[in-house]
Amino acid sequence: MTAAAHQFASRGYAGTSIAQIAAEMGRPKSAVGYHQFASKEELAFAIIEEQWQRWDQLRQAADALPLPSVTRLLCLLLATGLESRGDPVTLGAVRLLAERDVLGFAVPEQPFVWRNHAVQRIQESLSSRELVSTEPATAIAARLLTASFGMFEAENRGLQPIDTEANLRGLWLDLLTGIDPVNGPNLVARATTDFAAV
Repeated sequence: MTAAAHQFASRGYAGTSIAQIAAEMGRPKSAVGYHQFASKEELAFAIIEEQWQRWDQLRQAADALPLPSVTRLLCLLLATGLESRGDPVTLGAVRLLAERDVLGFAVPEQPFVWRNHAVQRIQESLSSRELVSTEPATAIAARLLTASFGMFEAENRGLQPIDTEANLRGLWLDLLTGIDPVNGPNLVARATTDFAAV
């Protein structure tokens, strides 16, 4: 799976063959295609399912932290970003998920939906006044996720230097301070201090 994920991450689904995966493993093609996975699609699904499980474990760990809801969300985003550094399964799964609409294959069911999770955490923080804003939680979640995932993509594609923690801290500080100048900086500071518990 590691060899396949590495190939998917670097070449994409369409550009990866079972022969390339086997070559990366230093094994014959039959070692991949006939023993555990009946097809390249089945192998791609297994990589995505494994990554969904990892993200769900990180989500559960973040949700267990005794922190404000939006801070728990930031901890989750930071932990997932740092976890992906150099991890071929994560990078392969991310590329496969990004290509799924173009390739037209259905992906395994996910244990949670990022956008729904983010909206819920932000709504909780707005309701408890941990974050004060007149903007709806859906708008804040959309900007936060788009900016965070966009930063990951820029790092992964070599468009900016890899310094996930510093890049996210600066991004979130700008974003949340603009939304709530009083509470925003404290929520970011706590996330970048406490994310290691995830």
